[in-house]
Amino acid sequence: MFYRFKPARSHKRPGPQFQKLQAKIISIQRKWANHLNNRARMLPTKRLKAMLIVTALTATAAAASLIYRGITAHKPTIHRFDLRLPLMSGSISVPESPAKQQALDWYLDSLEKAFLFDSIQNAKPTISHDSSRLH
Repeated sequence: MFYRFKPARSHKRPGPQFQKLQAKIISIQRKWANHLNNRARMLPTKRLKAMLIVTALTATAAAASLIYRGITAHKPTIHRFDLRLPLMSGSISVPESPAKQQALDWYLDSLEKAFLFDSIQNAKPTISHDSSRLH
């Protein structure tokens, strides 16, 4: 009934033009890396150490800034629903805000999708006719 996903069918092999382009890009990257490596070898040791220290301090400052922002950032409140069956005399409550109503609608939609998916997966074949004799 449903199409079975086969990765071999979904991805085509790259053509010869793409492979040539890819090889050219790799050769340019290698030339650039060799050029940078040769220039770095010509630098004095003190300058290399200074560059390492500056890079490490910059990375540390960036990481500390991100950690600080993550800790002190105002976190949005997460609305959680406690869904219970109402008592026979109780009334069904409606969420107070539109955001809560939207979240409840999404939750109920996800339940419906999960139910449909489960029923499709666990569907048993039905026999269109019964061959057994009546008593």
